[in-house]
Amino acid sequence: MFLNMTSNNSTIFTRLKENPIERDVSELANWIEGKCYEISPKSDPILCNIRVALKMHVRYVLIDEEYFALIEPDQQKQEDFKVKVHKKVNIKTVEAQVDKSEPRNLHVTHGFKSTLTGKLEFMDFLLYFENTAKCLYVKNLLDMSQKTAKFKMTNKVQNFIEKCKQDCLV
Repeated sequence: MFLNMTSNNSTIFTRLKENPIERDVSELANWIEGKCYEISPKSDPILCNIRVALKMHVRYVLIDEEYFALIEPDQQKQEDFKVKVHKKVNIKTVEAQVDKSEPRNLHVTHGFKSTLTGKLEFMDFLLYFENTAKCLYVKNLLDMSQKTAKFKMTNKVQNFIEKCKQDCLV
């Protein structure tokens, strides 16, 4: 999944020239928190734990170019690739930092606009991984996905500006 984000695919550039603001739709784009979905076998969720009300729960981290999601296998349906979405946030609003005292833990913070006050609020949680390598992998994957998203948006805006300039000259 991650290799597709960084591969040089000429069809992407052709499509961008035709409609520079058009966005690719990711698997997570249409998912809603609390609902169950079928995940593609290509997806690579990473096992972690999260503390909810003083109790540890098993979750999986799923990251793509646009979203960060915490999911768990659907317990009601014993099908192979059914998962329940617990948290889905835009990757642009997510910040993560490895815990200095315990490098297997990842502090994750995301900003959101409150529906009650309309102000920007922050929510943070701690993800517990079985080893340091997985924690660093998720941190690096998150950082690379954010950089890829920024790079793609910058290219789309640049192509849009070029298209506008060409249209003005015609």
